[in-house]
Amino acid sequence: MRILLCVPRSPFDPKVKPADLALYPPLGLGYLATYLRHAGHEVALLDNSVRRYSVEPFKKAVADFAPDLVGFTAYTVTVNAALALAKCVKEVSGRIQVVLGGCHPACLPKETLAHDQVDMVVVGEGEETLREVAAALSSGGELDGIKGLWYKKDGVIRQNPPRPYIEDIDAIPLPSYDLMELGRYCQAATRRIAGRKLGTVITGRGCPYQCTFCSKEHLGPKARLRSAANVVDEVEHLVRRHGIEEIMFVDDTFTLDRNRAMAICALMVERGLKAPWTCNTRADDASDELYAVMAQAGCRSFLLGAEAGTQEMLDSMKKGITLAQTENAVRLAKKHGIDTICSFVFGMPGDTAEKAAATVRFARKLDPTFVSFTTACPLPGSELFEWAVREGRLDPATADWGIFSFFSPAVPVIAMSALSRQDLIRINKAAHRAFYMRPQYIWRRLIRLRSFSGLVDTARAFFANLGYAFTKTS
Repeated sequence: MRILLCVPRSPFDPKVKPADLALYPPLGLGYLATYLRHAGHEVALLDNSVRRYSVEPFKKAVADFAPDLVGFTAYTVTVNAALALAKCVKEVSGRIQVVLGGCHPACLPKETLAHDQVDMVVVGEGEETLREVAAALSSGGELDGIKGLWYKKDGVIRQNPPRPYIEDIDAIPLPSYDLMELGRYCQAATRRIAGRKLGTVITGRGCPYQCTFCSKEHLGPKARLRSAANVVDEVEHLVRRHGIEEIMFVDDTFTLDRNRAMAICALMVERGLKAPWTCNTRADDASDELYAVMAQAGCRSFLLGAEAGTQEMLDSMKKGITLAQTENAVRLAKKHGIDTICSFVFGMPGDTAEKAAATVRFARKLDPTFVSFTTACPLPGSELFEWAVREGRLDPATADWGIFSFFSPAVPVIAMSALSRQDLIRINKAAHRAFYMRPQYIWRRLIRLRSFSGLVDTARAFFANLGYAFTKTS
């Protein structure tokens, strides 16, 4: 059968150029495409975050491919866009089956299926589930035996048993990179390494940590990690076969297993893979030895979830780190020439103006390369979401999912502390000014520039931050 896999576009300012955003290859759909192609299906991938089709061009693309099944992946902030495109699919032909997967549908399958244009929702990992769905639809079989699937039959929502997670993830074949327009993806300006051609790799699935703001229902609470050799095989494939010049390891925590992370680095050096790379890590994973090996293997920067400037707030978030560990991590990164991007969040339950001010002071004290000041967002699947619903602060039936984002310039979804939504906007803007407008910070960024593209990216990041910090947000 013919299957079209789609990525909806984030609902942010349409005047922003794709090159100014962080646009990552859709690895999840790439894995699904590989499974489906191995089963003999014809698969196409349409990423509307880079294509940016309006309604009629999207309908034409669907009609031209004439799929039997269309699948959408969706985060909370993109689910409205996915639903709108799903409606377009049904307008092209009512016979086309529509299935949604990804974080948001997996956490709220019943609510997602309440929309007429959605026939099925995949909960959990989708590779084996979607392959079985395609086989059943091709043969005229039933859907009731397919684990991990919610679907509608005769207008009634049906829930199948959950599907166990894939334990041996080394056995999962590589994503179908040939279906992706790899040259159109790029890193955010604050994480970009000289504007190089970007490739992304995920080295594990699941997360064992308990951060209250994080949605992890989709891939489970147990970490399942690929072997070092398996990871580096993919990096080599991207570099040698697809000409990728910059790698981002997109795991929540690349350094979850310190020994494995060091083994990955050693293999990259051994194979002569010189593509610079970035990753996400935790403060309690930091060590002199680890950062030395990472720097040697080409790590140029990493994102560190610092989150707060008081231990009380860190503990209430169940972050599992200390302020001292964050200071140590940033210090060691500077020692080994690794840029740091520290993220902080305002407005979590228990936050106050005084604690927010302490967070800004802590960010200035750390003095990382960049900061990301965000506002708390109760994402479905998180403990924060459950708390907000239980406290009567959020009604999922009336929520505008299109504003559910941590990142500026998003307006805070709801107030979850003593700080109002307007307080949070004011505090966030002031925090950006307090960090980025320091003369010594600006001078250090300027003297580190080594190329014209580096100048362009630094200027882009700087003016984007200032543009947010000094403009009015409703």
